[in-house]
Order: sequence, then structure tokens, then C-alpha cells
Amino acid sequence: AILLGGDQINILDIEILRVREGDGGTIRFGFQTEEESHRAAGLLRQHGYIVKMRQ
Repeated sequence: AILLGGDQINILDIEILRVREGDGGTIRFGFQTEEESHRAAGLLRQHGYIVKMRQ
């Protein structure tokens, strides 16, 4: 959230989908606009996160 907020990207919704001890998890973010979604995805990818976009 700090990473996205620092770039003025507002998260409308956040959901933790999968968490297993010793494994990575999945987090779903919701944004107000498609443009914010694309900006967030690019920023997260730059910092090494795997990002999948839904329509």
C-alpha cells in the first residue's frame, strides 16, 4: 500500500485470496479507474511482483 500510495494510486478494495505457510500468497487489489490499475501493475512489476490483470 505504501508503494502505491507514494505514487498517488488509491486502493479501493484489497482481498487476500491465498495464504499458506512457507508459500507465497495472492492479493487482489481494486482501483477506481483502469488507468490506475495499469499504473499500479507497472509499479508493482518494477519492484519484482508478479502481476496478473483482470478485466
